[in-house]
Amino acid sequence: FALARSFRGHREMREALGRGEVWGALVIPRGYGKELWERRARIQLLVDGVDANTARLILNYARLLVRMTGKGLSIQGRVFYNETRESRLAIVPGVIALVMAVIGALMTSLTIAREMELGNLVMLRTTPLTRKEFLLGKLLPYALLGMVDLALATAAAVWAFDVPLRGSLGDLVIASAVFLLVVMLQGALISMLAGNQLLASQVAMVQTFLPAFLLSGFIFAIENMPRVLQYITYAVPARYFVALSKAIFLKGLSLTLLWGVMGALVVMLLILAAVTLAKSRRLGLLP
Repeated sequence: FALARSFRGHREMREALGRGEVWGALVIPRGYGKELWERRARIQLLVDGVDANTARLILNYARLLVRMTGKGLSIQGRVFYNETRESRLAIVPGVIALVMAVIGALMTSLTIAREMELGNLVMLRTTPLTRKEFLLGKLLPYALLGMVDLALATAAAVWAFDVPLRGSLGDLVIASAVFLLVVMLQGALISMLAGNQLLASQVAMVQTFLPAFLLSGFIFAIENMPRVLQYITYAVPARYFVALSKAIFLKGLSLTLLWGVMGALVVMLLILAAVTLAKSRRLGLLP
């Protein structure tokens, strides 16, 4: 662990913990030097419990330091957002990203490739259908299906797994909709490049589901990954949605406080939309 920053007050410290800027904060009260001289000083350790394993590791290190220092030192540890340090509270919000990645990318990757295999695009060129209307018609059913899955997954998380939804349901829906559009555009682009359903499904699985499972922070903490993989995770949309989902579910944060993470997803959405339209124009799918 390394010293990330210093805080001027409790509010600034709590906001940094809420945004995930630090994993833990050490509170040294006013008059600590005098109390230390009188052998009655106390310090407080505040830990972000969203990642239960990291929180447990920080607390274990703190206890080890107490033992090494000797008697007379007292550390009061408090875990925020996941007081019982249960792994399911951190895992279940991330599962929503996996479900939406499968629905959004894998299913969408088969649609255009199927039309190309059957030769239907040749017939569609004789109709007044535009390229944007064609893509919208292919993506809209899966967008609706993805939002239904979001509702089912959220209901299961809250009522079946007892995961608290401390944030706004509207913020969760907005973040999920943007993420769903991103992975759907990924699937559509893969479908155009692959040209057949078998290859499209395999590429979609490798490019979307596996990164969402391994490189999003869902299972493994990004900070513990090799530096090269940490840079690669910036190109994984699920990284941002997992962070948003955990922050909304467990921390109760709004999108206004998560504008940096949400902005990254919006930028990805705009880039993928432009690339997908450009690729469809180059392939001559429709006018």
